[in-house]
Amino acid sequence: MSAQNTVAAQPAPISKWILSAQALVNSPSRQDGMSLEEEREQLRKATGQIYRAGQESKIPKESIVTAMIFLIRFYGLQSFRKYNRFIIAQACLFLAAKVEETPTKLYKVITACHSVRNAGQAGERIDINSEEYTKEKNAVLEAERIILYTINYELDSTPINPTLIFKNILSKLIETRIIDENNKSFMNNGVNIMWASLRTNLPLQFEPKKIASACAFLTTIYSKLMPKDKTKLNIFFKIIDTSERTLKGTYFFIFL
Repeated sequence: MSAQNTVAAQPAPISKWILSAQALVNSPSRQDGMSLEEEREQLRKATGQIYRAGQESKIPKESIVTAMIFLIRFYGLQSFRKYNRFIIAQACLFLAAKVEETPTKLYKVITACHSVRNAGQAGERIDINSEEYTKEKNAVLEAERIILYTINYELDSTPINPTLIFKNILSKLIETRIIDENNKSFMNNGVNIMWASLRTNLPLQFEPKKIASACAFLTTIYSKLMPKDKTKLNIFFKIIDTSERTLKGTYFFIFL
C-alpha cells in the first residue's frame, strides 16, 4: 500500500474531527456498499482488538484509548473494505504507544494481536522468525504511514482523549465531596461506560469533553450517587458543564 493517492475526498468537518450527519451516513465504507450494521460491527471488532491486545502487551490505558481514537478517525475517512481492520488496528496501537511516550516493540504488538485474534486456535502465536511475521510487520509499518497521512499527522492526544477529561471531572467531584474518593466502584463503572463509548463512532459526533461529561453523568446515575441536595446538584452540573440536551444525545449513542 502506498501512502500516496490513498485518501478519499475528505468530508468537511463541522469542528475539526466532528463530522456532519451527512458525512457519517455517507462514510467511505457505506459508499463501498457496506451496511450500517456491518460497519458498526467492524468498528466494534477493531476497537475491541486494540483494547484486548493493548492489555495483553501491557500498554497503558491512555495509549490504548488514543489508539482507538486514531482508528475511529481513520475509518471516518477510509473504507473497511479497502483497508484490513486487523492490520490497521495493530498500526494504530503501535503508533499511539509512541505518541503517548509509552513505546513498545512492534513484535510485541503483532504477537499480542495474533494471540487475541486466534485465542484457543492452533497457531495462536505467530513465529517472529517466520515469513508470515515479516510480511505482517511490513504491512503494519506501511499502514502506519497511511494512517498518518489520513489523519493529517494530527497526533496530539491531549485534546482528543476523553479519559483524561473524565479523570479531571472525577477529581473535581471528589474535591467537592459529591463522590467519596474511596468509591472504587464509581471509577470502575465510569471506565466501563467510557470503553463502551469508544467502540462506536461517537468521537466523530461529539467533542471529547462532551463524551467525558456524558460518561460522568451516566456513571453517577448508574452508581445511584446523583446528589439529592439542591446545592450539591447545582455544583455537580457546574462541574459537568454540558447541557442536558447534549448529555441525552451523547449517552443515547453510547448504547446505540
